[in-house]
Amino acid sequence: MVEGFALIFMFLVHLRNEAIANMKVPETMPVKRITLQGVGEEMFAQFNLEKGLGYTVWQLIAAPGKAIREYLFEDRSRMMRPLNLVLLVVAITTFISLRYLPNDAVMENELQSSNLPASLIPAMSLFLKLSRQYFNLMLLSGLPAISLGTYLIFRDRGLNYAEHLVINMYIFATQTILYLPLLPFLNKIPWLSVIVYILNIGYILYAIMRIFEIRFLETLWRLIVAYLIAQFVQLFFFGILILIFWFLL
Repeated sequence: MVEGFALIFMFLVHLRNEAIANMKVPETMPVKRITLQGVGEEMFAQFNLEKGLGYTVWQLIAAPGKAIREYLFEDRSRMMRPLNLVLLVVAITTFISLRYLPNDAVMENELQSSNLPASLIPAMSLFLKLSRQYFNLMLLSGLPAISLGTYLIFRDRGLNYAEHLVINMYIFATQTILYLPLLPFLNKIPWLSVIVYILNIGYILYAIMRIFEIRFLETLWRLIVAYLIAQFVQLFFFGILILIFWFLL
């Protein structure tokens, strides 16, 4: 009996060895070397109007409601991710702002000539310097607050806070893209800031009307309340930061 079990065991081992020998090991595909042509193709692919950056920006301008509903509920493969888009736009905005907008010395002179209490000027000066140095973070800091505002005001739409954050990231990125061409000239042509203001207000009204499919007046009052909530939240936290700087100094 022992010999029988031994033969069965040897037969099974033989079958195992044959199976291993007959297995086709997949050939590893060699990794293609990076070339300038490949880098260029990847860059231009981002401006494709069927997918990626080009598609995302075009859809957010032409049909923001359809584009954002597509990303939230239908297909996320064609739209550029909102955080990636925001980070790209903020990086470009920060570079242009640091290159063309007033420097620290100009802001310091304006601060000294203001009517602020003398004891508060050092804290405000430090705050403005940090704001300029970390301009990208300052731009991003408003998104959680306005998302909280729209989440509270549009609770009846059944969207959660994260979905409102996505909506506001896309709106913020598109607003910034629309006024980016004007940014280098704001310091020399101050009245362009009026156009920037109109673009920002006009686009968010247009986008919210399309996203939530509501009328103009309803969009207007809801956005006003949402922005009041956002301003209160931001002022509260910025006030705490300024008080911290004041006590530290």
